[in-house]
Amino acid sequence: ISDNTYTDTDSFTITVKPGDVNPTVALALGGGASAIKEDSVDNEVSIKASSGNATDELTTVVVTFPGSTGVDVGELDLGALTSDASVASAVAVLDNGNVVITVTLKPGVTSLDSSFKLDAPVGDSDVDLSGITV
Repeated sequence: ISDNTYTDTDSFTITVKPGDVNPTVALALGGGASAIKEDSVDNEVSIKASSGNATDELTTVVVTFPGSTGVDVGELDLGALTSDASVASAVAVLDNGNVVITVTLKPGVTSLDSSFKLDAPVGDSDVDLSGITV
């Protein structure tokens, strides 16, 4: 001890375990439909998430489209998310065959209620009625 001061250092790890957070992602379709037609555009997908406690922050929301859905990064329009006042950033990437949207929220945000647009994958099993003339 020198000048009544003693210093000691040690390494430690802190793990923050979140509480129950149950975000929802829902496709808002007219007439209560449960599917979108291939080749359709601007299908609105809503995202709702909450920290569950007004004193807890919600920092990140991740939406994953499994590769089996056929969704491509280029079919997403994140404009509504990126312009949301509570959102710091929203990015969609291809990760191991899955399309992953990561929404990072601004400090102090406790809930997210926003949306993005999804264009359906292009396919050939429906009848496309473009180019009809009378």
